[in-house]
Amino acid sequence: MFDANSKRHQGILRACGKIPWLLLLAAVAALLLLAACASEGGSGVTPPSQPAAPGKSDSTGTSGYIPSTQQRMLVGTANMTLVVANVRETLDRIGKLATDMGGWAVSSDVSAIEEGDEHGRISIRVPADRLDEALKSLRGMAQRVQNEKTDSQDVTEEYVDLDARLKNLEASEQQYVALLKTATTVSDVVQVQNQLTSVRGQIEQIKARMQLLERTSSTSLINVTLTPSASQLPLVKQGWSVVEAAKAAVRGLVVVAQGLIVLAIWLLVFSPLWGSIAAIGILLGRRSRKRQHQRQPPSEEPKPQG
Repeated sequence: MFDANSKRHQGILRACGKIPWLLLLAAVAALLLLAACASEGGSGVTPPSQPAAPGKSDSTGTSGYIPSTQQRMLVGTANMTLVVANVRETLDRIGKLATDMGGWAVSSDVSAIEEGDEHGRISIRVPADRLDEALKSLRGMAQRVQNEKTDSQDVTEEYVDLDARLKNLEASEQQYVALLKTATTVSDVVQVQNQLTSVRGQIEQIKARMQLLERTSSTSLINVTLTPSASQLPLVKQGWSVVEAAKAAVRGLVVVAQGLIVLAIWLLVFSPLWGSIAAIGILLGRRSRKRQHQRQPPSEEPKPQG
């Protein structure tokens, strides 16, 4: 009986000797499986990132949405100074050029320092895609291009920001409209109505600014200054004559004579006053010289040598 039990125990011990290796392999497999699950669970499934609101900046400071190069809004401006033979005629030609290209003349003016010496300024708008063509035509109207400068301003980010603000304000407007329908007291109605009026005012301002940016980015502004190639003043002014020059000289002489006569009259009228002052000054001067003469010692006459 004892031998049988002993053999049974020895068989169990042999079987148990193999069990630790099986447990070790199972534990390693379990650890590898847990590590893989932990890696997948740590990463998780990243939800699709929501696009940043237009015009807003993320933590890195970059803008949320900026259109591509083809969609950017650029406000182009050009400034030119042209030397031309006839200022008024060139102004008319520039205005017609703007109209023919689908644009318009914004403003124009002509100034003359003297008769015949005119200078002009004109500002026109042309389609942005025809700016180079317009500048080439303007160069052809001039005898010499004295100055030319082109510049552009990118307003894309401002436009995108305005669009985002507009959407937010329109959403607020709908909320205020809903609140206005549920308001029960007069004070609530007045308060909501004031907020609604303020929001609608901001919406109109933003829409006006956006429309302005759209118009200015679709066209380019050209400022042109016109100067004459040479002074157009005649050598002899119109209306000049020898007789008129002589009359002017006589008038000048008469004016001088009148001034001298007026001066003499003033001196005569005020003669008692200035005469008395002059007399007193003369008397005081004589007395002073007399006293100085008396104080001087008499000079000794040289004795004759015998």
